[in-house]
Amino acid sequence: MNFNENKKKALTTYINDHFDGQMSHFPYAKYPTEPLELWLRQFSDPSTVRPETIREALFWRCGFWQRTDAPYTQKQPVRGLD
Repeated sequence: MNFNENKKKALTTYINDHFDGQMSHFPYAKYPTEPLELWLRQFSDPSTVRPETIREALFWRCGFWQRTDAPYTQKQPVRGLD
């Protein structure tokens, strides 16, 4: 997909104008941003990321971050990380 400069600027303006409204619907209680900020720093150097960190990040994405009642299939180790 190719965008000329005017289309890029229009798209950027549209996103900036609607970003806060869309993000107000984000379930921050279910998906807090603190772990994302931590993982962003940790994943910036992939050679130092521990399997436990990857597992935590995957659980966050599935909505089971810090939950003890995750379904059995979600509790199973990610292949290659166990």
